Amino acid sequence: MSTLLRLDELEAGYGDLTAVSGVSLEVRQGEAVALIGSNGAGKTTTLRAITGLLPARGGRVEFEGARIDGLGSAQIVARGIAHVPEGRQLFPTLTVRENLVLNLGVKKLLLVGSRELSRAILAEAPAISGLSAGSLKRSAVGFLATRALTISDDEDWRRRRAFNEGVLEPDRTHELAPKFIRCTLEAFATPVSSVTELRAAMGRTMLGVVFGGKAPAQLVGDIEKLFGLVQSPIKRALTAPCAHRLRERFYRTLRARWSEENAGAEPSLLLMAYRRGAALDGTELIEQIPHWMFTFTGSATDLLVRTLALISSAPVIRARVLTELREAGPLDGACDFAATPLLEACCIEAAHLYPPVTRTFHRAARDMNLAGVRIPPDMEIVHLFPLFTSSEPGRFDPDRWMQSAVPGSSFDPFLGGARRCPGRTLILLVCKAALASLLVRQQLVLESSQLRSPLPQAFPGRGLHFGREP
Repeated sequence: MSTLLRLDELEAGYGDLTAVSGVSLEVRQGEAVALIGSNGAGKTTTLRAITGLLPARGGRVEFEGARIDGLGSAQIVARGIAHVPEGRQLFPTLTVRENLVLNLGVKKLLLVGSRELSRAILAEAPAISGLSAGSLKRSAVGFLATRALTISDDEDWRRRRAFNEGVLEPDRTHELAPKFIRCTLEAFATPVSSVTELRAAMGRTMLGVVFGGKAPAQLVGDIEKLFGLVQSPIKRALTAPCAHRLRERFYRTLRARWSEENAGAEPSLLLMAYRRGAALDGTELIEQIPHWMFTFTGSATDLLVRTLALISSAPVIRARVLTELREAGPLDGACDFAATPLLEACCIEAAHLYPPVTRTFHRAARDMNLAGVRIPPDMEIVHLFPLFTSSEPGRFDPDRWMQSAVPGSSFDPFLGGARRCPGRTLILLVCKAALASLLVRQQLVLESSQLRSPLPQAFPGRGLHFGREP
């Protein structure tokens, strides 16, 4: 068979980082070739370099005998190579007329990409007879918590929603806010320079906010591993025995922490749950806790990293944020974070440019018409959130969220309607306290150059490094 695609000593990277070097492979006519490697090994970088989405720094890429490295992505597509990426890079700018239905034979998928349909879906309260969690989401989240709020319907959803709102206190300053600010500042007192260290600090914050600091540190690693399994059905299948043992150990730890004498005395989300525990039975209540934990170690950490990187890449905005924080008071417990509207606007802008949550899944139980789109019964719905909602894509502009008339947006990064994230206010508070420590006390700046204007469409997945301002 003739060689269709050839790579010879390919080299590519991001900013100052060389992600892959010396990659050589061949794909012959009629072959299916898999590129396998661990996270960060360079699989995506290699594919992006092949399709022209990332310039090759060295080596050669040939297709059907002709060299294509150096060509634009549109020219490469015209020659017959297409790149369909996963996650948030899939169909980011579909309009209401471009919602797509994929017929997979045994199942049909509706890919949502329009503002109108997005809002209509999120406005619907979860119901078995209407829009409920999709089978993909139900299977994934159900592995960890069969009674989780995000896969609940009808009366179960209303009861669990009320309980979660009572614990997380959305849309108002949490009654335990001073305690949460203190534990965040303590967690971020240790110098950091990498995303890994930022994630570790947010893990310590999670233990303080959720458990009052009285919980084994292994819970941080356990929840990260478990949510990695939630997000990967292949990993769940391949590691089933180990995955279930990990889950059992995790819940034994949670139950032990819950049943300890005076466990709820320390100010924490666990204390709030004690106060409202009569609304749910024991197992049902315990299964709400994993999502609170991953809110901090997952999406809140992503939001923190992206906001810090964007502020650090914009010297004028960074100077204004530092002035605002100094005027709000010292970080020894007297800082008034309600007086930091610019810092909060930076978090909201970062969430719109690079949303921590990029997709969700639903299922229509009956024939429905939402925003002028007919959805037949048993249709699985993949809800995709756009990458950019600014009228000027590629620009970090937090001031637009401080105007009297907040700009319209294609989506709410904290979701909206009935499914709005109940932890939004608490996430923003913790992120602001962490940013204050990182910007004022540690005086961090971004040392790499991946976020120069115009901003890239996807947030850099690697190579970010922070250092103290000279």
